[in-house]
Amino acid sequence: MVRHFYRLRMRTFAAALRQHSRREMLQTIRFQYSLKQLGNELKSSDKRCIAA
Repeated sequence: MVRHFYRLRMRTFAAALRQHSRREMLQTIRFQYSLKQLGNELKSSDKRCIAA
C-alpha cells in the first residue's frame, strides 16, 4: 500500500516537472521571438533614419 502511494506521488511529481519544463521552454521561445522582433524593428528604424 505504501509503495502504491509512493509511486502515485512520484508520478505526480514527474508530471509536474514535465509541465514546468514545458512552460519554461515556451517562455524561452517567446522571449527569443520578442528579441528577434525588436532587433528587426531596430534595423528597419535605423535604415529609415539613414535614408532620411
